[in-house]
Amino acid sequence: MSAALTLNVNNITMNLGEQYQLVATGADSGNILWKSSASAVFVSNTGLLTARSTGNASVTAKLGSQIASVVVNVRTRVSGISLRPQTLSLALNERAPITATVTPLRASNKAVEWSSDNPEIVSVNKLGIVTALLDGAATITGTTVDGKFQSQVTVFSGSGNVVINDSAHVSSPVSPPPDMPLSPAIVPQLPAQPVSLNIAENPLHLCPGDIVSNVSVQGVDPRSVVWSSTDPAVALITHTDTDVNFNIGKHGTVTIMATTAQGQTVSIGIIVTDPVNVTSVVLNTASFSLKSGAIRLVKAIVEPSNATDKEVTWSSSNVSVATVTSGLVYAANLGTSTITATASDGQHKATVTVTVTAHD
Repeated sequence: MSAALTLNVNNITMNLGEQYQLVATGADSGNILWKSSASAVFVSNTGLLTARSTGNASVTAKLGSQIASVVVNVRTRVSGISLRPQTLSLALNERAPITATVTPLRASNKAVEWSSDNPEIVSVNKLGIVTALLDGAATITGTTVDGKFQSQVTVFSGSGNVVINDSAHVSSPVSPPPDMPLSPAIVPQLPAQPVSLNIAENPLHLCPGDIVSNVSVQGVDPRSVVWSSTDPAVALITHTDTDVNFNIGKHGTVTIMATTAQGQTVSIGIIVTDPVNVTSVVLNTASFSLKSGAIRLVKAIVEPSNATDKEVTWSSSNVSVATVTSGLVYAANLGTSTITATASDGQHKATVTVTVTAHD
C-alpha cells in the first residue's frame, strides 16, 4: 500500500515574482495533477509555484483519490517611502499631519512607524500627526514596517504661523493635551486634494477566486473611508480598520467606490472573466547562426493574443555556447545550442537552434 500523498509545506508566503518548488512525497510526482485556485499563484505541471500577483491561493496536488494542498499568500514588498511636506513650521500647540507615500502602490504591508528625535519639542503620534510643544526644531522620521525604509521631515516649532513648503496653512493656536484625539476644531485645514487608490490599473481584469489585498485611498486615514460595491456577488469588500480586500466571485462587471470623510470619492472598475489559456508559442525564426561574441533578438509570439498570461521563460540547452535573456541571445563559444521559450503554463513552448561560428 502506497504512503499518503503529502507536500513539504502546509502554507507559504511568497514575494511577488518569486518561485518555489513544491515537493510531493508518498507518490510518483510525475503522475500528480497540480491546480491553483486563483491567478495570483501559477503552478506548473511539476509543482513549481510562481507568485504572479498579490493575493492568496490554495494549490492542490491530486493523485487518484488522494489530495494534498498548501495555502500560498503572495505579497508585494515595500521598495521605498516619501513624506510630504519636507519641512514644516508650526506655532506652539499647533498640530499638522505628515503624509507618507509608500511604494510600490500595491505593496502588501504599507504600515509606517513614526518617531521624533526631539519629542519634548515636537511629538508625533501613530497617524503621523505632529504637535509643536516647545520652541526649537525636530526631525520626524517615518519608517516602513516592511523593509525599514525611512524618510524624514524637519519641523520648526514656535514660529507663530503654520507654513508648509509646498502649500500655505494657517490656523489658530490651541492647547490640547498631546494625547487628545483630533477634533474638527483643531484639525489643520489643508486645501482639498484629489484622492486616488493605491492601484494604478483601472479597470482590473480578474478571474473568479482572485483576491485583491491591502487596497487603500492614498494619504487618507483608512478608518474614515466608506467603501461600496455595485455588485457584491461579483466583488465583495471585506475590511478591518486598516486593511481592505476585494474578494472576486462570479463573472461580471462591478464598480468599487471609496468615499472619504470630506466627501471626496474615487472608484475603480473590475471585469471578471475566466482566464484565457495559452494555446501556442511561436518564435520568429527556426534556426540561425551567430559569430562568437555577437547577439540577436528572438521574438516569441504567444497565442491567443488575449491570453491572460503571455509571459514566457527563456532557456538555453548549452549555456557555454549561447545564453539568452528576455529573448536576447548571446553567442559565447563555438558549437550548437537550443533556445527554448516556455509559456507560464509550462506546457506550451517553442525552440530555435543557434549555431555559433568563429570570427572571419
